[in-house]
Amino acid sequence: MAVHSSIASKFSLSCAALLTGKQPWLEGANKYYYSSDDGTAADPHGPAQEKHEPAGAMSSSSSFTPGSSANALLAKRRERWFADLLCLPVEPSALREPLTATVPIRVLLDEEPGSKGEQIRTNIRHLWQYSLKAWNDRDEARHHNALQILVYLSDIVLSKSLSALSIISILCSSVTNADADLLALVETIRLSLQRCCPRSSPKFISDGSDTDERRAELLLTLKLIIVWTARAGQTSLSSAFFRRDLFPSLSAVLSAVSTSTFEPNTLKPGRENGAEYITPSPPWLREVKIKTSLCLTLLCTSSLPLTRRLGEIEYDAVFSGNPYARRLADWVDVASMSAGICEASAEVWEQGVIAAYEQRGEQETQHASGLSSLWGLGAIFSRQSNVPAVDGVPAGKSNGRACETKTLPAPSVCTLLPILLLSHLNGAFVGALTNGKADGGLASASTGGVPTLPSIAPHLSLLSMSTFLHANAAADARSAACARLSLATLLSLVQCARAESLLRPLETHELQRMRICLHRHTGGIVPASSMALATSIFKRAVAAPPQTSMHYILLNASIFLRNNLSRRLNGEGYLLALRLVSHALALLATTRTMLDLDWSAHWHALLSFASFLASRIGELEAQYQDAARRAGKQLLCTLSAALLESDRFLPSPKEVHQLIYEVVRSGAMLRRLAAALVPHLVAGSSPTDARAPPSSAGETNSDSGPLTPMPVTPTPHSAASFLSFTDFLASSPPLPQKAYVELPGWKVLELVIKTVEAKLQQQGDANSSAVGPADPPVASGLSVKTVLSAIAKLNLDVLLAGASVEELRVEDGSGRRLAGMDADKSGRRTGRYYGGGSNGDVSTGSQHNEYLSANSSAAPSRTASPAPSFGDGYASAGSGGNSSGAHTGLLAVVKLCAADALTL
Repeated sequence: MAVHSSIASKFSLSCAALLTGKQPWLEGANKYYYSSDDGTAADPHGPAQEKHEPAGAMSSSSSFTPGSSANALLAKRRERWFADLLCLPVEPSALREPLTATVPIRVLLDEEPGSKGEQIRTNIRHLWQYSLKAWNDRDEARHHNALQILVYLSDIVLSKSLSALSIISILCSSVTNADADLLALVETIRLSLQRCCPRSSPKFISDGSDTDERRAELLLTLKLIIVWTARAGQTSLSSAFFRRDLFPSLSAVLSAVSTSTFEPNTLKPGRENGAEYITPSPPWLREVKIKTSLCLTLLCTSSLPLTRRLGEIEYDAVFSGNPYARRLADWVDVASMSAGICEASAEVWEQGVIAAYEQRGEQETQHASGLSSLWGLGAIFSRQSNVPAVDGVPAGKSNGRACETKTLPAPSVCTLLPILLLSHLNGAFVGALTNGKADGGLASASTGGVPTLPSIAPHLSLLSMSTFLHANAAADARSAACARLSLATLLSLVQCARAESLLRPLETHELQRMRICLHRHTGGIVPASSMALATSIFKRAVAAPPQTSMHYILLNASIFLRNNLSRRLNGEGYLLALRLVSHALALLATTRTMLDLDWSAHWHALLSFASFLASRIGELEAQYQDAARRAGKQLLCTLSAALLESDRFLPSPKEVHQLIYEVVRSGAMLRRLAAALVPHLVAGSSPTDARAPPSSAGETNSDSGPLTPMPVTPTPHSAASFLSFTDFLASSPPLPQKAYVELPGWKVLELVIKTVEAKLQQQGDANSSAVGPADPPVASGLSVKTVLSAIAKLNLDVLLAGASVEELRVEDGSGRRLAGMDADKSGRRTGRYYGGGSNGDVSTGSQHNEYLSANSSAAPSRTASPAPSFGDGYASAGSGGNSSGAHTGLLAVVKLCAADALTL
């Protein structure tokens, strides 16, 4: 132990000397050659200046002036010193601490000749050069340490957000030789992937020193790719990865590990509900699959514009200009997609859920809880997880930022990025994600007689994990980014051409494997007593069949809408959640699928968000205003589209009447929201007008936290059973006609609200005239039964005959042609069971919406983007402020996932 400590300290001292500008290889040299105080070589015939050697050069003798004995001696001593250094065990802190705490950026980038910064850059360049040389030469004693130094040094330098020219000045010999140096790095990476790719699965899996070295080198090589593509992918340095094709090598590695057979002694058993099972694959192999898939997708994001949003990922001109995106779009290796990416990701997600579920008893005894803390334990193959645990947190102390830091999701969330990009770029991938193997978890000889967990479709594990991310998205910025990534991934599944597979009835064993997190608590901490299976906080998703994946997709959207109302509004997240609802309803309307679902709960979630915006949009900080307004416009489009297509996805006229009732009951609030979204069109309005006290039933004026939901099923004895006329008949003036252009979803809502209000006014006047002065009415309010009766008498087919879902979009001509909207304008509302008057006769009409049908039957071609759903007009319209770009865009999530992947 003492020897190891001595060696480690020697590495630290050597790195400290290098990173302070010293040249240790000059110590003890003859003063005839080394006479200056700073250790610079001195020749009696004149100063001998060292020439910077390119990192790609594999020989160090060419760095010095030919014929100079002093320079030759310098080269030998320096080469010997670095060779000895590369034999020492690598300590990451010895490299990280001096460059992050001791050496400021201004010192490191000092261009003054002979300055300390120039000497430090020269030493870093020499360390980089010799490490790359040792790795490329396969020096048995040094190549693994050399690769570790390359990974850590790249991570430290590239994480400083320096310009490409500054990075070149640190790692490369000169600007002119930068291309050669970076190409040498990428070529060495390619050769390493080819060497470490398993040629024979049993040999690669069996234990042995040679196999262990290959595994370690493969994982470090993948980590080096992640560092460079995530940290320097948007700079000119990424051009080297385009000039050397890594796709064949990476896909070969993924294919090899996806088709490997496992020896029983490499699989570790686990437990669920008292039964012992084995994991489908060993942790190290799962890590290889995840990191390889992440490398492939990170290469696809290189050179993307900074304004690209999570909800705007499609195979367009930007992605088609990336050669890796083109290769990934044409990828047909379904086995690698299924076993290499989908199943590996599902194992991580599901074992995180199982760990959370099984730990509920231990948390009760330790007086600590938290869904997110249990998820920290879900990083099953994490070696250096930076997710803080909550063990020892006293019960009841759930407030404050200290507790909020414990809601960070585990690093395994990075697996969402490959799922998101591949589901957009490759049509065959969605089939691998939504189709699970129908096995029952039987024992086999390959597993040593221990049964495996029954396989389920990987996307079901994604739905389980997403409920946790969406319920705790308001904890901090990282949780919000993870929730946006999860919402965008679910949106990609609903948008794709194979989305109808989400309507497949789920099997009993699939429902038993899903677990749902419905609510969040202050600071993201859940009391230990609430972790019981029977509570509504964390329960199994076992319900009466038939249940489909679409049930839980809509549930995920509702969970996000209910649990993340805050003045630090996650506008992009709400925009994605609303788009998710829009596309889900479009899919149901297209396929005429009528889910047996508590639709009122979903309408309440939408209207709670509308109420929050109507009352608080003027109080939001300026950086959240733009995203909040775009989300508000999307909300109006979503509600209007639900009214237009309600006869296609709601199971009964009663459900349709309930939807109209909820919209009309919130009429005053929706009017205020519409006015707040277009204040420049309202005479005498100001941003503070949006903060008027709520007047619609079910609203709240709380400063933060979820709004109190409106009653799902009003009863004659509930407080909301009788509503005054002023609750229904809002006194706010109507918006001008120009508002219909900027708010395409408001026209339908206003038409329905005004029509119902007029009928109620007429009915109220008739009742008043029938009652004499001596016989006052029994109740001064308006009963819910009366309102529903008036709604039932409406002929919505006639009322909404001129409305179309196409009017809910504002897109340019190319987008409309791509969606097929200019070809046919016949997509008008037609009914199935809406009758004229109160007799409920079924009206006749076309049973088919041309646009929606085209949306679901589009071929899974990479040359066309998926057609948007109804109510999708403002999903990508507008940008500005801090709601776009680096804070909420795709590249921010790329950097987050890369940082998480480096901790695996």
